[in-house]
Amino acid sequence: MPASFTVALLILTTGCKTLAQPGERNTTDLQSGWYFIKKDIPDGARNEMDEKDWKQVSIPHDWAITGPFSKENDLQVVQVKEDGEQKEMLRSGRTGGLPYSGVGWYRKHIVFDKADQGNHFSLEFDGAMSHAKVYVNNRFVGEWPYGYASFCFDITPFIRYGEDNVIAVRLENQEGSSRWYPGAGIYRHVRLVKTNPVHIAHWGTFITTPEISAEKALISIETRVEGVKATDNIQLVTSLYTEKDEKVGEATLNKKPGAVNTQQIPIKNPRLWSADQPVLYYAISTLKKDGKVIDQYKTVFGIRSVSFNPQQGMLVNGNNVKLKGVCLHDDLGPLGMAVNTSALRYRLQLLKEMGCNAIRGTHNPHTPELLELCDEMGFYFIDEAFDEWKTAKVKNGYHLLFDEWARKDLEALILRDRNHPALIMYSIGNETKEQEEKEGARVAKFLTDICHQYDSTRPVTAGFNNMNPAIRNGLADAVDIPGWNYKPEAYLSLHQQHPNWVIYGSETASTVSSRGAFKLPAAIGIMKTWPDNQSSAYDLEYCNWSQLPDKEWKNQENDFVAGEFVWTGFDYLGEPTPYNALWPSRSSYFGIIDLCGIP
Repeated sequence: MPASFTVALLILTTGCKTLAQPGERNTTDLQSGWYFIKKDIPDGARNEMDEKDWKQVSIPHDWAITGPFSKENDLQVVQVKEDGEQKEMLRSGRTGGLPYSGVGWYRKHIVFDKADQGNHFSLEFDGAMSHAKVYVNNRFVGEWPYGYASFCFDITPFIRYGEDNVIAVRLENQEGSSRWYPGAGIYRHVRLVKTNPVHIAHWGTFITTPEISAEKALISIETRVEGVKATDNIQLVTSLYTEKDEKVGEATLNKKPGAVNTQQIPIKNPRLWSADQPVLYYAISTLKKDGKVIDQYKTVFGIRSVSFNPQQGMLVNGNNVKLKGVCLHDDLGPLGMAVNTSALRYRLQLLKEMGCNAIRGTHNPHTPELLELCDEMGFYFIDEAFDEWKTAKVKNGYHLLFDEWARKDLEALILRDRNHPALIMYSIGNETKEQEEKEGARVAKFLTDICHQYDSTRPVTAGFNNMNPAIRNGLADAVDIPGWNYKPEAYLSLHQQHPNWVIYGSETASTVSSRGAFKLPAAIGIMKTWPDNQSSAYDLEYCNWSQLPDKEWKNQENDFVAGEFVWTGFDYLGEPTPYNALWPSRSSYFGIIDLCGIP
């Protein structure tokens, strides 16, 4: 460790103590003081290390967004049948032409106060791309390979109190692991959480609203408590508040809490959440031991009912609502994948002004800040888990992880997000190859059952682009609500042949355009390319699998159609259709709004 380095000292107690006394919850955002190197170092987790060649960075951090762009970055040779390809073709810029592949290490030094011995410490990662391996003091803590997943590790056994501790994270991205720019690095927030050994678990509350009327709402709160001993005298108090901090209800569990505890609290004259009126409440869950507060946990929630009807589409609080949605990838264009809440808020504000009321988070778990903003600003949200199941789309994709990690990743998504009022459906997959396989229904049911196990209040969907095989092989029946990608002409026949199905367009339009590129004479074009690698700004050019918006809009007029999600709300890095092999094209042309945030 160089002499110029200042060790971060965390005083994680609330005062001077001569004896170790477990304290209350304290959360520290580990944003600054990180060291990074893009290099595979065999002993990168070792405490004593010369860090002079390491770069000081702050988290969130995307190591690839600074470039340089290169045609040679992640060249992929693939056949995409949807693009009309008859054989494998070279694709340059498919993942943005940015250097996301390779190995990178992150290190951070922390001193834990001796007075904090006896507390419980955990590290929470909102996302790290990818194949994360976490170490504390050169000891392996755990791993999580899916770069879009949020995860948490208990680091209590690895801490040395009163001396330097090193948190080290090794990440590795393989070429051919994505169909778009995935980013690289610890691109979402990391938190250090100190709690009493007896504490509310990570993602430890689940709030539902089983009864709602104009006069009263019944709020049901499940709370998971960890670390309780047989001799502990523990009390759980849950208090409900409005956004203006007005207490509206409270319940006390006077017996010793078990692993899962359920409390029900009525609220008079509730204000209901919707995209038009996004009214929020919050719960404070308090644990007391021998009458003293030892932990408090905040959960934001909304009171609303959402249901789906084969004849009427979606009903919110009893009112019919048409989904006017867009699909969004994670990246923020020139800002890359590093989470930026201000940029996310700006994007959602543009979509709100456009009349958008819903977002499909494609094709993976998104950052929790996006769902928080959807709650606050008023958007309905589809939470999508996977782009691949067992059958590959890219050579190093999620199919390599599915058997071992699909349950863990889906559980993490549901436990993290199920309190968000914006969340209306879970999507277990997008255009998976299993649509064409007889075993596909078994996989779809496996994932659907996991969703129902952890949240029975929301339906499960998936985006199907291969309609007839998805129906014939049973995938459409394995989910609660099948989503249809680019099938507006089939809505009526689907409704007639399957009258119990809810119909909606999970992915629609996919026209391509470039701001300011007014190609004359204006004409409809399919997979049209131009010498300047731009597409017509007249929104008349589209792809083999897609159609002009007019066809979708016409079919959306049917009352039984719940709505649509346009591909895409914003341009994104990678997937430069129709210029897939024409460098230097390296970002999409699909967005209603371009990379710079200009409609």
